[in-house]
Amino acid sequence: MKLMSNKDHCKRGHRLTPANIYIRPDGRRNCRMCRKQQDQRWQNANREHIRESRREYLRGYWLQYQYGVSSEQLEVMLKEQSNCCGICKCYLEKPCVDHDHTTGKVRGLLCDSCNQGLGRFKDNYETIVAAAEYLARTQTRYQEE
Repeated sequence: MKLMSNKDHCKRGHRLTPANIYIRPDGRRNCRMCRKQQDQRWQNANREHIRESRREYLRGYWLQYQYGVSSEQLEVMLKEQSNCCGICKCYLEKPCVDHDHTTGKVRGLLCDSCNQGLGRFKDNYETIVAAAEYLARTQTRYQEE
């Protein structure tokens, strides 16, 4: 079998065998070892870009899988909330998707502290109101002294 115009080796000296030849969709042939080295050089030169792309992809996948929200829907929610937490109104650097654990419906976006706070109260409205009343009672007690 004749490979790459009767050549035994590629330009870079790799032996051309049927296992080492990649036939491109346009019919041209490439040395697999050269292609692998070229891909490795590109990956080394673009590590940060690759990391960021993977991070974005995984975040989008997780949002869709866990909450049924796309990255575009998240952007709309952020804009509606003016990039602020739904509770404390701080700027959201890394928004947490708040959802009802019973129904699974998304309620809004929160900062990590507020999201964890709701989680600690197990999303129980009565407990949260009792905590707010406690704070109000104890705040006035210490202010009077």
